[in-house]
Amino acid sequence: RMLGIKNTQFDVFSADEVMDMEFAEPTFLVDKLISNGLHILAGPSKSGKSWLALWMAHRISTGQPIWDFDCRPGEVLYLSLEDPLSRVQRRLVDVTDGHTGRIWIVTEAEMIGNGLEEQLVNFLAENPAVNFVLIDTLQKIRDMKSENYCYAGDYRTMSILKAIADRFHIAILLIHHTRKQPSADPFDMISGTTGLMGCADSSF
Repeated sequence: RMLGIKNTQFDVFSADEVMDMEFAEPTFLVDKLISNGLHILAGPSKSGKSWLALWMAHRISTGQPIWDFDCRPGEVLYLSLEDPLSRVQRRLVDVTDGHTGRIWIVTEAEMIGNGLEEQLVNFLAENPAVNFVLIDTLQKIRDMKSENYCYAGDYRTMSILKAIADRFHIAILLIHHTRKQPSADPFDMISGTTGLMGCADSSF
């Protein structure tokens, strides 16, 4: 596909062949909570999502548990796309108590389809110790043109990010907003179409 060559035949496996295959178990960055893959953390505006995410990033970068869940330590890439460095600094002071760990911070990035993929791939290739990418917020990297603001557009956006997470065996956490309309099912309150949650490995 990358070379523009059409494949006219399936790669087919029998059920018996699949049953004989051995696959690695998912690798958890945060034990029983966040595995390698793509995840959504959604909540109302000004509810503390960014604070929580930065606290989690610090715990992972220093190998400290998150609540009662053990972490696999590693470096963190934090895309703080709604806050300037001055605000990030103030939050780091409160969250880290001066022991910052290994957190890389970005305040400006391209959108999906306009260069973000290349930015992420290049950074991850150059920094193999990174095992957690935090993007705050999903809305800042999405193309909000009307033709892309649909199930197919949401799923395509998430598929691109999930492919990067799977390629580098890392966890990507997307900070996102919820709708204002209440719902009996909290997952129905995630803003956007079900294409977002359908492609993610987990949603919080």
